[in-house]
This record gives sequence, structure tokens and C-alpha cells, in this order.
Amino acid sequence: MDSQKDFDEKVVLRLKEDYKKQYVKNTDSELKDMLRELSDSTFDSEKSAKRAFWLGPVGAMQHIAGRDREARRQAITEILKDREVSPEDTDTKPMAHANPQVEAVHEENVKRLLEHYHEKYPHNPDGMLEWHIMKIMRDGITREEAEQELAKQLGIPWTASSNSTGR
Repeated sequence: MDSQKDFDEKVVLRLKEDYKKQYVKNTDSELKDMLRELSDSTFDSEKSAKRAFWLGPVGAMQHIAGRDREARRQAITEILKDREVSPEDTDTKPMAHANPQVEAVHEENVKRLLEHYHEKYPHNPDGMLEWHIMKIMRDGITREEAEQELAKQLGIPWTASSNSTGR
């Protein structure tokens, strides 16, 4: 199991560096929100590898997902630390805008996206939406820009707000 643990550590380090490049353009509140979503589980390489052995392909997929979550968690934590922002500071509402009207417009836009995903992916609309947003964010854009791009790709109307363009 030591070789598996070493391999997992190397994979997490490599993934972490990729995620750091991807997440560096996100705002502090976006990063904190993502970190909160990832903080519900921890990755234990040895236990996960044993489970993968006994459960076969399903266990292997869970093992890979665990490594990915751990890499994302480490990348976000390091970015926040570099920015001298405490990851534990959760007073800031995710994606909070100074203007409540802008926030309301953004929430309505995301609601339309989610409605589309409930129709297209009824088995896991939240997960599929998140996956597609993260996939677009790999291009180095913020979460809000990725949401807007996804809506454009799907032909979903997007109401422009003064804060969502030209960051």
C-alpha cells in the first residue's frame, strides 16, 4: 500500500498545481464557497485504495474522485493563504455583490441554468451543472464568466448585469 500512497500523493500534487493555475482568477468569496463544498470529506489514501480493491471499478472511481477533491481543497487553501485570506472566515456570502440588484440578476440567471439541467439531467442536475462550469473554468475564467458562457452555449437567455462583464 505504500507505493499506492506515494502514487496518490504525487497525483494530488500534480492535480493541485493544475487547479491552482485554474482557480487563481477566482474571487476570494468564490474560492471560499468552493472550499466549503469540498470540506465535508477527507481523503485517506490507504483506506480509499483498500476500498477500491474490494469494490472494483466503483471503488476505483470513488478513489479517483477523492484524490481530485483533495487536490482541489489543497489548491484553494494555498491560493487563499497566498492572498493572506483565512479560509475559515465564512462571513462573506458566496458570490456576494455590493449591489443587491446585481446579485438578484445573477441568482435568476443561475436559476435558469439549473432549470435546464433539471430537465436534461434529472438524475444529477446539480453535479452536472457544477462539472460543466468547472470544465469551462479550466480556460482561466471566473465562475460567473463560466456560467455566462455555459448559458450562451446552451442558448439560455442571460440577463447582463453591470458586474458580470468586463472584469
